[in-house]
Amino acid sequence: MKPIINRILHAMVVPILKVTHMSDAIKTRRIIHALKKLPPHNPSAAFDFLRSCRFSFQEIGEKRCCLYTTEARWLAYVPLLEQATDQSWTLCLKNSPEANVWEATSFSPNLNVERIIRQAWELHASDIFIDVTPTQATVRFRIHRTLSDPQYQSHGQGQALLNSFLILGSLTFDETIRNQEGHFRYSLDGKTIFGRLSHMQDFYQKTLAIRILSENIFPFHIDSLQLPKKLLTLLRSKHTQWRSGMILISGPTGSGKTTTLYALGKLFHQQGKKIISIEDPIEAEIHDFVQSEINAKRGHTFEEALLGTFRQDPDVILIGEIRSPETAKAAFFASLSGNLIITTIHANDLQLVPFRCQELGIHFGEFSNGVHLQIHQQWDEKGSSMAPTFSWQLTADLDKRKKVPSPIQQPNV
Repeated sequence: MKPIINRILHAMVVPILKVTHMSDAIKTRRIIHALKKLPPHNPSAAFDFLRSCRFSFQEIGEKRCCLYTTEARWLAYVPLLEQATDQSWTLCLKNSPEANVWEATSFSPNLNVERIIRQAWELHASDIFIDVTPTQATVRFRIHRTLSDPQYQSHGQGQALLNSFLILGSLTFDETIRNQEGHFRYSLDGKTIFGRLSHMQDFYQKTLAIRILSENIFPFHIDSLQLPKKLLTLLRSKHTQWRSGMILISGPTGSGKTTTLYALGKLFHQQGKKIISIEDPIEAEIHDFVQSEINAKRGHTFEEALLGTFRQDPDVILIGEIRSPETAKAAFFASLSGNLIITTIHANDLQLVPFRCQELGIHFGEFSNGVHLQIHQQWDEKGSSMAPTFSWQLTADLDKRKKVPSPIQQPNV
C-alpha cells in the first residue's frame, strides 16, 4: 500500500514542482531584463525597482550599497546596478538559508568601468585590452598604434572588471570555447561612447579587446578628419556623380577606417541619399542612416542582410568590413549592380589593396571596374599626430574608365 501512495504523491508533486520552477525562471528572466533596461545615472529609479522586486538592500556609506540575497547568481548583475546608481555595490550572501549571518561575497570595483572608459577618453585611446590570468590581471591602452604600460590588478579585480564589460555588451562570461563579439553604449559626462567587444578565453587566460569609437577621438564628420585638401575637394566634387561602384577605405587595425566610413556616409546623407549599413557588429549608432547588424546565431547572415538591403532600394550601402571571399564577392557584385558601396579592408599599403582583394577572389578586372576611389589611412610612425595620415588613388575618371570584362559571379543572396 505504501509504494502505491508514494507513486501517487510523486505523480502529484513533480508537476507542481515543475510549474513552480518554471514560474521562478520566468520571474527571474523578467527581473534580469528589467535590470538591463534601468536608466543610467538614476539612483531613485533603481532603488524603486529593487523595492518593487522585494530585494533587500541598504546604503552603507558614501557611494556604497549592499544587496542581500541567498543566490550568488545576482553577482553577475551588480555592474548593472552600479551603472544605474553611480554607486559601488557589495553582494552579501547567507552562510546557509537558515543562518542569520551575512558574508560579503564580492566587492565590485567602485565604478571601475567608468574609470577605465574615462581614462581611455582622456588618453584618446582607440583600444582597451584586459587580460586575466589565474594570478593577476592587466589593463592596457592602445594610443596612436602604441601600447601603453600595463596597469596591474589582482585576479579578482580584473575578473570583475572583465565581467562588467561583458554585461554591458550583453555577452556571457561562462563561454569557454567560442569567441564572442558585441558592442555597448556608455554615457560619460553627457557624451555617448560606443565600444566594440571581442572576448576570447582558454583554460589559462581570458582576454577582452575593446575598440573605443567616439567623436572625442575621431569626429564622424568629413570636415573633422583632417583630410588633405585635394582629397576633400575630390570627394565633394565627385560624390554626386558616383551612383554605383565602390569607395574602398584601407588601413591597418586601429587607424580609424570605420570613422571615415561613417563620415562618408554622413556626407552622402547630406545630399539626400538613402543610406543603409551592414555591420558585424554595429560599432556606433548613427541616426542619419539605417544600420543592419549581422547575427549568425539568429540566422541573419551577411547574404540575407544584403538581399534585404537591395529590396529597400538604397542609394548607398555601407559595409563595415570585407573579411572573407564571400563578403568580397557580394560587395563587388553589389557595386556592379547599380549601388554605390563604401567599405573597408585591412591592408598595410595603398598599392597592396588590389592584391589583397585578389587573395579574396576578386580579379584585377573586377577591381578596376568596381572601385572608383581608394583611400588609405594610417598613423605616422612617430605617433605625434592626433589623426592618421591619408593617401588616395583615383582608379579612373568616370568618363575615361576602361571597360574590362568581369568574370564575377552573382553571390547566393
